Amino acid sequence: AVPGEFQYIRSFIDAADIQFQIVAFFTDIIDEKLGLGASLAGAIFLGVVTSLPEIASSVTLVRKRNFNAMVGNVVGSNMFNFTIFSIADFIAGKKFVYSENPDAATINMIYFGIISTVLVATSILLQSKFKK
Repeated sequence: AVPGEFQYIRSFIDAADIQFQIVAFFTDIIDEKLGLGASLAGAIFLGVVTSLPEIASSVTLVRKRNFNAMVGNVVGSNMFNFTIFSIADFIAGKKFVYSENPDAATINMIYFGIISTVLVATSILLQSKFKK
């Protein structure tokens, strides 16, 4: 038996394990149903889950008609995620962060992320030039 104060830690670990198994299960379902590949299915699932706070705050900001803060929220989150991936890629060294042999879907996902970031940044810069 586990002593009282360690029981909470054990319960937290068990709950996290169950959640990870659920995430893996749904990622496999997305992969099977859509045929996108496991890495892309995982990235889609992870992207949706991690974007929920931005969606909630963006809806609130739009209701308050604070559009600049809403765009800053979305762009800032996107840039932060790319920063984390860049750091992970740097730490990984010669290995690729996603896998050693990325499939076409993973490469397309990376290109889409880079292109969308460049497009949003360009539109923000152009909009600020036209407002002056």
